[in-house]
Amino acid sequence: MSSNKEDASENLELLVIPGEKLGSIEEGISEFGTYEEEGNVRAAYVGRAIVDKEQKKFSILPLTKMPVYPYKGQSVIAKIENVQNTLATAQIIAIEGLFINKSFTGFLHSSRVGGRYEKNLRRIMKPGDLVRCKVISNEGAIHLGISGSFFGVIEASCSICGGALKKTGRRNQLKCENCGNIETRLIASDYGAVRVSKK
Repeated sequence: MSSNKEDASENLELLVIPGEKLGSIEEGISEFGTYEEEGNVRAAYVGRAIVDKEQKKFSILPLTKMPVYPYKGQSVIAKIENVQNTLATAQIIAIEGLFINKSFTGFLHSSRVGGRYEKNLRRIMKPGDLVRCKVISNEGAIHLGISGSFFGVIEASCSICGGALKKTGRRNQLKCENCGNIETRLIASDYGAVRVSKK
C-alpha cells in the first residue's frame, strides 16, 4: 500500500483499497472499479490501480473475485419495471456486463438522469426496457444514475405491438420494425448492440 494513501495517481502498480483517491476528474475519467466523489476518482475495490495517462482513464484490477452485489461506481444493466414522472424502479440483471443469478432492485430518480433534472421519466424510458446505469449509492437502497453516452436504454420494444425498436439515426428516436411506430428513449451510444455474458 502506498505511503501516500490520499493520492495514487503517480504509481501505476499501486495497491489500493476502497475509497482511496486515484486522482481528480480533470486528470482522468472514472472507469471499471472506480467512482466519482466531490471532484475526485476513487477506488471501489481492493486491487491494483490502472492509470492510463494517454487516454486519461482510471480503473481497478480487483485482487479478489468480483462480488455479486452492485457496488458504488459499477456499471449495471437493469430491466425497468415501473416508471413514474420522477422515479423508476428496475431489476438489476447484470453487473459490469456479467449476468447474475439473483436480481436486485434499483431506483432511478429523475435528478440522476443525463446530468440534469428530467421532469418526466416516462418520456425517455418504458417498463420492459433494458437500461445501462451506474450505481450511485448502495447504502440502504441501490440508487442508479444515467450520465454520459455510455449509459441509457440499450434495448426496447414497441409500446403498441411489442416489436423491436431500431435506431432511426435521429437522436434518441426509435422506430418499430413491425408497425412503424416512432418512440423516444434516452438511448446509450451502443443501443441494439449489447450482449450480456452469462459466464
